[in-house]
Amino acid sequence: MDKQLPPPLRIQVVSSRPVNPSSAITKLDSFLDDYQARNGHQDNATIRVQMQRLLQSLKDEQVQGKKARK
Repeated sequence: MDKQLPPPLRIQVVSSRPVNPSSAITKLDSFLDDYQARNGHQDNATIRVQMQRLLQSLKDEQVQGKKARK
């Protein structure tokens, strides 16, 4: 019989604050660059694609916000 696995960690949000979309885009771009540099060819494509989708949606949101202000 296999050992019982420990339950996954539970993360509770203690506080939150709004983030400027352009700041988030800059940080995500930097994170993706660092992530790809660290992992090289052993890259986990799923994580990279999900991060790129998040980055694109933030850019789209930023563009829509600018259009709404005009």
